Amino acid sequence: MTKSKFNGDVDYEKLSEKALVNYDSILNTYSNEHKDLTYKYLKARDLRKSGYKLKDISKMIGVPESSVYRWSSLNQNPYSLNCIKELMDLELLPLTQQNTPKFIIILKLYAYIFTDGYISEKFSNIKVAGELEDLKLLGQEIGEIFPSVKLSIHTYQTKGILDGRKINGISHCLYINSTALGRLLYVLGAPKGDKVKQILTIPDWVFKLNSDLKKVFLGVLWSAEGSKPIKTTRGYNLCFGMAKDIKLQEHHVNFLNQIRALFQEFDIQTTLLNIDKRFTTRQDGVISQKVYFYIKGGYTNFIRFYEDIPIFAMKKAHKFNETYKHYLDVAKRVQKRELLKNSVLNEAKELFSQGYSTKRTSEIIGVPRSTLRYWTNKKEKFDDKLLVKN
Repeated sequence: MTKSKFNGDVDYEKLSEKALVNYDSILNTYSNEHKDLTYKYLKARDLRKSGYKLKDISKMIGVPESSVYRWSSLNQNPYSLNCIKELMDLELLPLTQQNTPKFIIILKLYAYIFTDGYISEKFSNIKVAGELEDLKLLGQEIGEIFPSVKLSIHTYQTKGILDGRKINGISHCLYINSTALGRLLYVLGAPKGDKVKQILTIPDWVFKLNSDLKKVFLGVLWSAEGSKPIKTTRGYNLCFGMAKDIKLQEHHVNFLNQIRALFQEFDIQTTLLNIDKRFTTRQDGVISQKVYFYIKGGYTNFIRFYEDIPIFAMKKAHKFNETYKHYLDVAKRVQKRELLKNSVLNEAKELFSQGYSTKRTSEIIGVPRSTLRYWTNKKEKFDDKLLVKN
């Protein structure tokens, strides 16, 4: 008699109320035929554990005895359970929010899918486009955490039309060959296929992440679609923008406002959304338009952004580092000026209390009368009655 080889040690039904993804969520990505077969397999396994013969199990669940034999004796599981078992072996099912390298890399891939990433229609491939150096680092990170996942980097030529002008370029792409990870990211809410022609939305679970994980999510978004600091006459601009099929522009605005709301949680101020006047026509005829917003200017807002949001694109990160150093110098100068201002105002306040006029006070402390009036009009560290009197 052949000994049963049912995977009795695999708890496929393992559930967690706190989980973002359970096994049944993955199972629901399959066709009804696959799901029905999986449920019959699980039923057959339970019946076999209870001592039923293969012939009786076959009749009870409506499956040929040869199929039950393959499940029981040859360990040939339904296709869907292989994917679920792979995710369980990777310790990704049930999937719960954790500050662990595994969850963080899943979160990064999830964010990339919204920007420079892509899940194939059959979930078999995850692709992330970007700079070659960045993709190598990402691939190394994935390989260290999931050594069984196959990775490769490809280079290809891109084409398009911007305002009637043909544009060409070279792109690099990291291929992650894992149907299991593709299905997991899809269940989490990532789009599959062409994002430009889909409605995107950030699900509630992202908003419920702890602060450190939200920073990672925003960091990936900015690394992929945000600008490096661009110097202007008034300082530096930071712009975030994404293109979308013009037919879906209203939904796209809602999506970008969700991103703005996440930045607001860290007190990073952004401008309202703007719509680019230019259109891009793709090879497939889809006309897209970019919607964008800026991180509001000022050294305090930039420093807050830099210190809270990690940048994973090396070239952008280098420019951010340079700009951060510049703004730290600005902050030091402002602080020094404020200390000097407070010292001068205290001295002026003492002179005013002794009856000196604004003109005479400015001469004594060596500050132009216009500057002194400007400071005193702001009423910093002054008694209103003294200011009126003088």
